[in-house]
Amino acid sequence: MEPGIKTGSIIAVKPGGDMNRFKKGDVITFKMDETKLVTRRINEVNKNENQVIYWTKGDNNNSEDINPVLP
Repeated sequence: MEPGIKTGSIIAVKPGGDMNRFKKGDVITFKMDETKLVTRRINEVNKNENQVIYWTKGDNNNSEDINPVLP
């Protein structure tokens, strides 16, 4: 997430609330797997009647993450 969030920085995460509320440009932290948390910026939001899907990208990455994030 550099240059916005430096490697080794401590961030505060506030869990809960409406997980469908995020928009493009918001920074979120989520579980990539059972043991790894990652922080990414939302690059695109796809909504339909039943579901929201977030496509994310690290600020210093060249491409979007492969897997979308569900609320």
